[in-house]
Amino acid sequence: MNNMNQRALALVTVLYHSNDVLDDFFDSLAKQTTCPYKIFIIDNSSTDSSKMVCQQYIEKLNINAEYIFNDENVGVAKGNNIGIIRALEQGFEKILLLNNDITFGENIFSELLVLSSSSSEKLFIPKIYYHGTNLLWMAGAHFKKWTSLTPHRGDGEEDKGQYDKSDIVNYAPTCFMLIDASVFKDVGLMDEKYFVYYDDTDFIFRCVQMNHIIRYLPALKVNHKVSALTGGNTSLFSIYYANRNRLYFILKNMKGLMKFSCMCYFFMTRLLYLAKYTGSERKSLIDGVLAVRYMK
Repeated sequence: MNNMNQRALALVTVLYHSNDVLDDFFDSLAKQTTCPYKIFIIDNSSTDSSKMVCQQYIEKLNINAEYIFNDENVGVAKGNNIGIIRALEQGFEKILLLNNDITFGENIFSELLVLSSSSSEKLFIPKIYYHGTNLLWMAGAHFKKWTSLTPHRGDGEEDKGQYDKSDIVNYAPTCFMLIDASVFKDVGLMDEKYFVYYDDTDFIFRCVQMNHIIRYLPALKVNHKVSALTGGNTSLFSIYYANRNRLYFILKNMKGLMKFSCMCYFFMTRLLYLAKYTGSERKSLIDGVLAVRYMK
């Protein structure tokens, strides 16, 4: 371990009142005994209770860590940018963006570096399960340009080996993604206007536009406590930001007939949601759509 490059791998994770998931997250980090790394922990919590939890684990496990506490919730996009910039300034070659509501097996970092070193691609993702199950959350994903949808391959399916072939995908969320440092120099950082949701969609879209494609590595497996930190897809928070940011993404990135198609699909489906939602949910959706005018 001591002979390995100490600047090969940086981790960036953003916290927001994450105490309930940190035990399992640090337990997973403790299993990484064959690969040196430094983790940049960006804490957007309103109190410093997670700081105490993190410091206890950092000292107990002797983790190389840099903890950054923000005095406000600056969002996932800006939080990631803070960590990415620190990692780039310190000369790290590869950056692993990862949620802290995930768990993973021993020495996955070493396996990830080995597999990525034998590939010409610069972005890498594992197979991801719904936590505690054999049900797939994502075995790669696909960006649909005519609707701006990003369906996950295999979502909800029992894993029977049907997605065990390594291949190229044109989209994946960044909840566990290894990215070569050179990609950020080419593509730039996350668009902080998103705050949360679709910031990774925007970043990956720009990567693919610049021919930085994603390699899916099914030999690597991660478990995800989906929406553990945002209240789920039907929370008022999620409804607001998911709708605001999807519309902003379309307006920012789509052109011509493709933009027209995405806009038509977006507003037609919003009408269906308005009919389905309760009063507070409808208000969050409408407020999110209207808020786009302040994002330009």
